[in-house]
Amino acid sequence: MDEDRPRFKRTLPCSFSNGAAGSEAPCEVQAPIGTERSTRAGAGGRGCSLPLRGPTAQLATKLTKKTQKATDVLRTEGLGRFLQLSALSLSEPFRSRWLRRRVATDARQALSKLKAARRSRGLFIDCGSNIGQGYKYFSRYYTPDRYDFVLVEPNKNCLAHLYALRSEKATMEIIGKAASVKDGYAELFGPPPGRSEPTHQSCSIVPDHNESLYQSLRFAPDLVETFSLSQMIRAKHELYDVVVLKLDVEGAEYEILDDLIRSGVHRDLYAAYVEFHSLKMRNSERRKKHVVELQIRHEFLEAGTRFNLPDPSPTTPQFSARRRASRPSRPSTRLRASGGSSRRRRRGP
Repeated sequence: MDEDRPRFKRTLPCSFSNGAAGSEAPCEVQAPIGTERSTRAGAGGRGCSLPLRGPTAQLATKLTKKTQKATDVLRTEGLGRFLQLSALSLSEPFRSRWLRRRVATDARQALSKLKAARRSRGLFIDCGSNIGQGYKYFSRYYTPDRYDFVLVEPNKNCLAHLYALRSEKATMEIIGKAASVKDGYAELFGPPPGRSEPTHQSCSIVPDHNESLYQSLRFAPDLVETFSLSQMIRAKHELYDVVVLKLDVEGAEYEILDDLIRSGVHRDLYAAYVEFHSLKMRNSERRKKHVVELQIRHEFLEAGTRFNLPDPSPTTPQFSARRRASRPSRPSTRLRASGGSSRRRRRGP
């Protein structure tokens, strides 16, 4: 038997990622034998400790961090919150399967549009690239032979990983700035030093983006440069007939999407894949942001832009809408009573 393969003996609480770059959700995993220091009886009744090494030590460190996060949720948010995040973690395989089908369908329809368009190449903008997880996922559907890519990541520790993704087959622009609503500079926030690594996924220019899990601290010693995402999309749309956006910016998405809607740039997008982060906020702010999320979805669908998220549920419907020529150019400000749904009801047998 392979000695590097961990053997399992008991379960420990931990937290897993929710979505493409998503929120931390506690659950239970099995701890491999060897993650605790084993003690053997020695002369005089004294024991000797065996230090952890290699993959086992790395797994032990990871489990310790996840256990700490789960404990923090229980202490600060209570059992109800713990169970909510646990259920979300358990549903992750189903949500991932749904997203894969949705992305595959969108990509096929986008390819048909590209074949009929004046310009044969599309553009995929990945805001919040981290070390390239989103690019690796979406480039399987929006393929480099048909799409150019823009990867946006403000954490300088991640840039070397992104540059390593460059190849002759892909046209890629890497922007080491933070997507925002204006050009300027901002602080970059993240978890306490003992709970993160240099390429941590949840860095944000919003200080309270992860308020329910930890108190954010300044992550980078220097300010990071910001740019207006709406202005960039408007400029890129003059060069590409199909522009697709993936937005995972740890709480900054609310201001950015509102700016896209107000400027009308959301109509220039063929599809948007957005991860909302209200789940990481405290209860009062979480409820407010949920209302805003419904309004944002409605505006994108009204504009005919495909709007998809990694967490479909009966209370947060996700739909793809065709562009309607009869829609007014000015975005509406009220929600439909049905939440913007355009599904057809199935007829009974």
